[in-house]
Amino acid sequence: MLRAPEENDIEKAVEDFIWTQELTKFEARDTEILEMNYRRWMEEREVAVREHLEAEKKKTASADIQGRLEALQEREELLAFFKRLNEIKFYQKYKVQTTRMKAGRKEEEFVEAPGLRNVAKKIKKK
Repeated sequence: MLRAPEENDIEKAVEDFIWTQELTKFEARDTEILEMNYRRWMEEREVAVREHLEAEKKKTASADIQGRLEALQEREELLAFFKRLNEIKFYQKYKVQTTRMKAGRKEEEFVEAPGLRNVAKKIKKK
């Protein structure tokens, strides 16, 4: 029986709260806060979308420029090839000759004395 009066007090307190217009004050304040939060969120979202679009635009432009640059370099290499064909052939011949000369020098450096060559072969045979 002690609980019945407490329940009535709670019910009465809720009814007083609703009927005294205090609830509407809090509702209005909460609504304003929610609207401000929503506006701020929308602004942040718009900024994020703009930044993302700018980044994508830069990325696309960079890729396009890189592709054009590679195409130009390829075209320039083809044009330069035919202009410099004689130089390229000369360089290739020079490179082959220098590698042969280096190989010959290595062989010359490590040639053993004539008497030692025969001795080494005889020792290996035994």
